[in-house]
Amino acid sequence: GGVALAVAAVLEHGDAMRAWYAGGSATAMLGGADARAEDVRRARAALGTPARYPNSAAARARRERRTKTRKEARRMKAGRDGDGDAARGLDDASLGMLAPDAVPEYEAHAFKVPVGTVEKTAEELNKMEGYGYDERGELVGDAWRREWRRAQDEIIRESLMEERHQSRVRHHPSHVQPALGFHPHAGLGASHHHHHHRRGEKKASGKKAKSDDGDSSKLGSKVEPLKTPVYIMSMGDKPVRNPDPVLGRTDSERTEHLLKELVREYGTAAIKSYVRLTPGVDVSDWPHEEDTMHFALKSIMKNKPTGTQLATLPWLSFYTSRDKEGHFSDKFAKERNLYTHIGCLFGHMFQWQLAADANDKHAFMLESDAFDPSIVGMPFKDMQTLADNAPKEYDIIFFDQPRDMTFDEAPEHKFKDAGGSEIYLFRLKSKSTQGGLSASLVSRSFYPKLFKHLSHFGGDIVDSMLKSQLCTDSMVDATGKFTGFGAGNKPWLKCYWALPAKKGRESHGKFVYNNY
Repeated sequence: GGVALAVAAVLEHGDAMRAWYAGGSATAMLGGADARAEDVRRARAALGTPARYPNSAAARARRERRTKTRKEARRMKAGRDGDGDAARGLDDASLGMLAPDAVPEYEAHAFKVPVGTVEKTAEELNKMEGYGYDERGELVGDAWRREWRRAQDEIIRESLMEERHQSRVRHHPSHVQPALGFHPHAGLGASHHHHHHRRGEKKASGKKAKSDDGDSSKLGSKVEPLKTPVYIMSMGDKPVRNPDPVLGRTDSERTEHLLKELVREYGTAAIKSYVRLTPGVDVSDWPHEEDTMHFALKSIMKNKPTGTQLATLPWLSFYTSRDKEGHFSDKFAKERNLYTHIGCLFGHMFQWQLAADANDKHAFMLESDAFDPSIVGMPFKDMQTLADNAPKEYDIIFFDQPRDMTFDEAPEHKFKDAGGSEIYLFRLKSKSTQGGLSASLVSRSFYPKLFKHLSHFGGDIVDSMLKSQLCTDSMVDATGKFTGFGAGNKPWLKCYWALPAKKGRESHGKFVYNNY
């Protein structure tokens, strides 16, 4: 009896013990043949082993778990098959989702950087760092200045060549012999001299034309150093998780730093034309800014399989799991502190949808901290060069700073940056555990592929979803048809990583980047 009471005490307070002994022999645990039959039955009932105690606490708990599991399975199946969720209030309409044709429309040009913000940055660069303006009143950046210097260097080079040519002409025998008393055939000498004189005229004419092209005002009106849209996601005046007096205490301060670097490189005209500031998503703000969420989910609502409810799609369901007042209330996400990751996914979805609607052939996607050289691996001056040299049929190119990465194969593509240094483009084939999606270039083919995946399978932490799943996990066949996660012969997306050659090192045929 004493043994049975001791066991009962353990069972009453120790779930781990219950799990350990549930499949064993209660008789052996209680002392074998010496235990009383009633004590054995009581212990077995507490352990949940016998079927003859259908009303024991353990048996009731098992039935509740099975019932709950079966209900959840039926609910998920009903969502896939298109029936049942409406009756339970889990259909998209009941959860506040708009039909695709009712979603508010946005246009990319509506998110251009305010002119006053750009002009303020230009004034600071002009006063503090001596940056000048062109004939249009636009501040010219480093990209323009490099082109202008190249043109001037070319003019100087041709001028030096012309001087050398004139020096050779002056020392030609047709000039030297008359001074020494020789009288060559006048016709020959005249013809020879006239020939060189015409060559000089041609060179001078070419120099004049080049000089016109090298004029700073004319060059400034012709050169477009940036011609690819840039989308910057910003949370506005919200404090950042790791405030820094230099990098910024709020997201808007970080965005100002980023804009300043872009103006410094490309000038004000390019920033006004091609840079857009897109809203980030903070789930704690819900139900405010619902239009942003509906727009981010527009392609998902349009392309998800018939009958599939948003509530059944992982991560996207965080929006439909809000409480009656529309506030974020997902217990699973709260327990795991996924607030930032959820907002990051939806914020990038808004960027991608905006670029897809604009039909951008190429588009840069930046977060507000992308000005930090410890975060971005490729300089801003190489952004347009990257777009111009992007591989055919690529989907996304990352150019954030790798912390500790090894590429097993040589770069598939190489090109020279604005300063003549080499940039490597590595095909991303191995799963990357590096967090962050601060800087990337996406192509027109990226949007439909990404939205199709989200519409069928839901989302995840966005950087992990791309770098560890869609870019590296074999899941489609040669025709691009989905065959199952890990069951295909190539990944969903064709991904690359752009990095300066000088920042890495080659070791036994592998390329190592370690920037801790």
